[in-house]
Amino acid sequence: METIYSKPAALRPDFLFLTTCDSTMNPNLELLQKISREIPCILIDRYFHGKNFHYIGVSNNFIGSRTADYLLENGHRHIAYIKAYGKISTIQDRFSSFENALERSAVFLDQQCIFALSNANVGSISEIQEEIDRIGARILSLSPRPTAVVCSFDRIAVALMNFFLKNSVRVPKDICIIGCDNDVDVGAMSPLSLTTFRHPYRECAREAIARIENIKNNQKASPHSVEFFPEFIIGEST
Repeated sequence: METIYSKPAALRPDFLFLTTCDSTMNPNLELLQKISREIPCILIDRYFHGKNFHYIGVSNNFIGSRTADYLLENGHRHIAYIKAYGKISTIQDRFSSFENALERSAVFLDQQCIFALSNANVGSISEIQEEIDRIGARILSLSPRPTAVVCSFDRIAVALMNFFLKNSVRVPKDICIIGCDNDVDVGAMSPLSLTTFRHPYRECAREAIARIENIKNNQKASPHSVEFFPEFIIGEST
């Protein structure tokens, strides 16, 4: 972003679409706020809590609460949760809304049932499999053993399923798994179809184009947020 800002005005882009890596202590936040005064910036799927930017994404609060409701409806009370590394809004909102939805039904997540990856790289299943194997072993050692595990992303869910199946743990008969993002490439590698959420990418793209047109017509348009609801897909993993 420093490179973009240092360019002469004539060489700068008309708009910036951005996905943040961290929603709390991002070192680029101050620079982004400065750039946004001159170049319209639209954040996609992730945002900075308490900061005023144009934002388009999915409702991660819906994802968390819908996941909790589904598990409660199916009788689950002992649940584990595996978060991805970092403090991006996607991860934070999914987890907090999930936990809040459980608590509204007087079900509370045990701290020993909450896990987080130690590495930000969730690029492939093979890159996280070793760590997921360790987490999976800890889950199986818990008493009472969780009957369901919620995973921040499909890659985590498939890696966990691989571990369970290697250790003769039946999915979903012994333990259920829920992912998120409906990652088609990852899903093709899964032994079973995942219960997950499909994001409305087309709707987000249309809104992004409409937002550009709106800003073109009104450079002083106030930043606002639009969120879309993803589709909940029930697969064989639950």
